[in-house]
Amino acid sequence: MPQGLARPRLQEQLADLTIKVAALLAPSGYGKTVLLAQWARQQNGEVIWLKLHQEDRDAHFFLQSLVDAFQHFGLNLSYWKSGAILETSPSRALLALLHDVNNHTVDLTLIVDGGEHLSDDSANLLNAFLDGLGEGHRVFVAQHEASSFQIAPFLASGIGTEINASQLRFTEHEVDVLAQTFEADSLPSGGLHGWPAGVMLGFHAQNNQLQAGTEHLLLTLVRRLPEDIQQALPALSVMEIWTPMTPSVLHLKLPGDWLDQVRRVGLPVLQQGKAFIPHDALREYLQGTLQGDEAQFKTVQGYAAQQADREGRPYAATLHFLAAGQIESALNMIQNLVPGWYRTANWKIAIDLLSKVPDGFLTSELRSLLALSLGETGEGERAETIARRQIDLSPTATAYYALSFRNYRTNDFDEMQRSIDGGLETIRVMPSPTNQRDTIQLLRSQAVLYISTGKPEEALEFSTGQLDFNSVLNSIFDI
Repeated sequence: MPQGLARPRLQEQLADLTIKVAALLAPSGYGKTVLLAQWARQQNGEVIWLKLHQEDRDAHFFLQSLVDAFQHFGLNLSYWKSGAILETSPSRALLALLHDVNNHTVDLTLIVDGGEHLSDDSANLLNAFLDGLGEGHRVFVAQHEASSFQIAPFLASGIGTEINASQLRFTEHEVDVLAQTFEADSLPSGGLHGWPAGVMLGFHAQNNQLQAGTEHLLLTLVRRLPEDIQQALPALSVMEIWTPMTPSVLHLKLPGDWLDQVRRVGLPVLQQGKAFIPHDALREYLQGTLQGDEAQFKTVQGYAAQQADREGRPYAATLHFLAAGQIESALNMIQNLVPGWYRTANWKIAIDLLSKVPDGFLTSELRSLLALSLGETGEGERAETIARRQIDLSPTATAYYALSFRNYRTNDFDEMQRSIDGGLETIRVMPSPTNQRDTIQLLRSQAVLYISTGKPEEALEFSTGQLDFNSVLNSIFDI
C-alpha cells in the first residue's frame, strides 16, 4: 500500500489520547501493520515496536520479548536489572518491568504486531502489563481475529478501541485515490470488497496488463526477477523476516541488492526498520513451490532451525527441525523446554509441540507429559488413550498420574486407586529424575481420592505420614 495514502478516519481513532488500548483485528492483507507504521512515523519517536513469534506463546519468552523491545528502544531498566528476577514467576518479574516503564517521563506507545501468537498465559501477562501501565502510556495490538488477547474488557471500561476488517477495508473514495496514484481505471464496484491487499494487486495487475488472481499475479511478478533470485525465493519462504543477509543463513548465493529487486517488481514485502516482512500470501505461494522439492525443503528448514537456535528461539527452532526431519535435534530442543512447562503449567504449548512429533520418536517421559497435558486441558479421552499406551509400552509414574486425573474426572474412584498404586509402585522399582515430582502428584491424587470418598482425616494423615512436603498439604487444603 502506498505509504502516502492518508486514512484520516483510522488515524484519528488511534490518535484519541483517552484510549489506552487499541486492537486491530483482521486477517492478513487488511493493512494492519501498514496503518500502524504510518501512525508511528507521525509520532516523535516514542514508539516501541514488538514483532511476536512462536516463542511468545510461552509467557516467560513473551516477558523477555517485552524487555528486549524496551531495551532496544533505550529505556532505563535499572529496577529490572537490580534483582535476580529471571528465576521468579513472570507475574512478579512483570512488576519490575512496569516500575521502569512507568518511571519513564515521556509517554510511550508499544505496538504489538502479531497478537495471534499469544497463548492464554501470554495474553494474561499482557493484560496484567496493561493493568499496571501508567497514565499516558498506550498499547496497540495488531492480530488476526482469532486470538487469546481480548479487547472487550477494555472497550467496556471506556479505555479501549477496536479497528476491525470492515473498518480497514478501502472506501470507494480511497479506491479512487489509489486509481489516480496508479494512473489506472477504477476497479469494478465491490469486486474485491475493499480488501486492501486485493485492491492493490488488482491495480498492479491492471497497470501492468496482468491477469487478476493472487497466485497468477505473484507468479508473474516472480518471473520478472533474475533467474538466480527466482530460484532462491521459495527457499527464503521458510523465514518470517528477510534481511540482506538472509540468503547466507540458508547457504544461498544472491546479489547484495536482491531485496531491492524483489521490491522493484512489486512483490508484497513490508519494511520494518532494516528488515522486511514478506506478506503471508507471498510466503504461502512460495512455500507451495518449495514443498515440491523435498530435498531442498528439508535442507533449508535445517538451516532455519540452526539460525533460530542461535537467536534463542527454541520453539521456532523445534518446528524447523521437525519440518527438516531432524527429529533428534527437535527432541533435544523440547527436552530443554520441559522443566519450564512443568514450572509454569504451559500445558497447551506442550501439546502444540509434542503433538507434532511422530509417536514412534516420543520418549516415555515426553509421551507421558503429553498425556498429562491433555488431561490438564480437558482432553480426557485422548489423555487416557496415550497414558494407557505408555503404560503398555513402559510404565511411568507420570502416565499413571495422568490416568488417575482422568479417573477422578469420570468419578471412577476404584480405577483411580489402581492408577495411584501403579504409579507409586513404578516409583519404588524404577528410579527416575522425576520421582520426587511424581511422588508429590500421586500423593496429592491419593489425598484427593480420600476427600472425594468422604475421608478427609485419612487424607491429611496419609499425606503427612508419607511425605513432609508443604506443597502437598497446600494442594490438599486448596481443594
